[in-house]
Amino acid sequence: MGAAWTILIAAGALTACSADENERESSGNRYVQSGSVETPDGQLMIAGPIRSWPEGPTGMPQLPYSIFSAEDMRVGASADEDVVIIHTGNQYGPRVEVTASSTHSLPVDEDGWEESFDLEFSTTDGQMYVYDLNSFSYARGFERPITSDGPGTYTVRVSTRGRLANQNDVNSSIQESYLLQVWKSAAPE
Repeated sequence: MGAAWTILIAAGALTACSADENERESSGNRYVQSGSVETPDGQLMIAGPIRSWPEGPTGMPQLPYSIFSAEDMRVGASADEDVVIIHTGNQYGPRVEVTASSTHSLPVDEDGWEESFDLEFSTTDGQMYVYDLNSFSYARGFERPITSDGPGTYTVRVSTRGRLANQNDVNSSIQESYLLQVWKSAAPE
């Protein structure tokens, strides 16, 4: 896996995608970004800027990872400093629909989702992005951080549709949708 990522990085794939027709909404209390995100290994990744990733053995940035506990495995997601990994129902991708809503306070629960769970994560520089793991760049439509209040501890409420059905379907033919509601849960350490 490391060699493949090195090739992508060497090929200059670290440039951010440009915004296009994707929805963006801004108001006094929230900022919304939406798009279709590549999840080739069945993982939706939220992480700090590439420049903050640790250096790998080849001298290139190394993919951040998060250690999964037994509870993380049950929920299907894990969070660590500067990285959140959400396992999609379809192990092999290719795409999921994602909406990220950054708020300044606890959000209202949204109806119509099949499951919902909260994860807490910390960010040292206050910048966390949704990544496209095929191109190793910010996912199209997510060029702005999903964290809106600087460094510290945040909560992300992950709501899903289609994820549970695809976990039991060999063909994983159902479209998956994710709502990520992000708000600051504690002051900087």
